[in-house]
Amino acid sequence: SKPNNDLTATIIQLPSEEMKGRIIGREGRNIKAFESATGVTLLIDESPQMVLLSSFDPVRREIARTALDALVKDGRIHPASIEEFVKRAQEEIDLATTQAGEDAVAKLNINGLHPEIIKLLGRLKYRFSYNQNVLDHSVETAFLASLVASEVGLDPNVAKRAGHHNDIGKCVPGELDGSHAVIGAEFIKRYGDTPIVVNAGICFPSSSQPS
Repeated sequence: SKPNNDLTATIIQLPSEEMKGRIIGREGRNIKAFESATGVTLLIDESPQMVLLSSFDPVRREIARTALDALVKDGRIHPASIEEFVKRAQEEIDLATTQAGEDAVAKLNINGLHPEIIKLLGRLKYRFSYNQNVLDHSVETAFLASLVASEVGLDPNVAKRAGHHNDIGKCVPGELDGSHAVIGAEFIKRYGDTPIVVNAGICFPSSSQPS
């Protein structure tokens, strides 16, 4: 399978056309169970030996991709196995996002972040904007903000933290309204970041790239 995170769909290659029928299931029961468990739309069209996973949430798409890959390899596709494989994929991606967040924070030597902020930063690993990985972009922004702050006599650690958080709002689950800058600032405020960093999250000149 090939993730295509610049768009909103991920292509899954299948070993055979017959697999499409097994994924759909009798009266569509399997595809309904899969979409319900993942929150992702599973599109089956005329394209040979492939299906599409569609969602605006790249983390959900990655969970769905991981689960469907495993289901196809295992061969047992029914509502109970779908639930089992999706749960396993959720746990796997949960660990991967936390690890990605911890790695980014360690690379920048940022201390004292709430685990929920670290985990949310890790979700940026699955988001791309103009073919650039948003987590990599956030790390680069943090380094640059730190350098600029040092040059003008400001605290480089505060600038680094603010720079790193500049796109965090792009991966906050959708219960908050507003631009990604405001959503991100509200999230880090909720989890105890300092007022100066929260304020910088709203004012920081984030990339003009689309979320």
